[in-house]
Amino acid sequence: MNNNEEENFKMDSAEYSQKTDFSKAEIVCIQTKRFAEIRGQEMKPGYWNYDKMGNKVWIPDTRREADGVIKALLGTLKPERMRNPDIEKKIQDKLERKKGLVEIYGVKPRDIINNQIVELPNSHKSIPEIGQSFATKVPQKQRGGATYKKPLFVPGLYDYNVHSYWNEIVELNDELFAILQLLIDQNNYFKQGANF
Repeated sequence: MNNNEEENFKMDSAEYSQKTDFSKAEIVCIQTKRFAEIRGQEMKPGYWNYDKMGNKVWIPDTRREADGVIKALLGTLKPERMRNPDIEKKIQDKLERKKGLVEIYGVKPRDIINNQIVELPNSHKSIPEIGQSFATKVPQKQRGGATYKKPLFVPGLYDYNVHSYWNEIVELNDELFAILQLLIDQNNYFKQGANF
């Protein structure tokens, strides 16, 4: 970060020009309410269902929706974060833990080439989708009763990893949200008046 960017982050006011209707506090309020609304629901994976007309519809993963709101809130509050090194350190620690979860639960893509399972070159670990197919060796019976392992693509092979990853992300997002609430409070975004 250069000196000009640092100075911009150290501005006294978090609000924008009085000539516009833009209110950062209002945007932060909307994002905060959205997270509370999503987090008030059961955190469950997405799934297919049928509507009243019999059409197949996708029900979104609430864990991913909550994660998206936290990412938006982190971005919106970036200047305030940069002005508060203690809060930023706590946030960075949580974000590092998120990256570590990809190392724990992530999977490198594989293919079957010449009847062998090979990891794709220059690939990195990522969290697969629910039901995604991955190459693995599956026991097969031969004539005469002997078994051997044949490379096949099996759907949902790493679904446990996916669920474990997203369940831990829910907990980390709760912790990040609590830290962001401290930052929001320090910036007096919601202190205009009490509404009960």
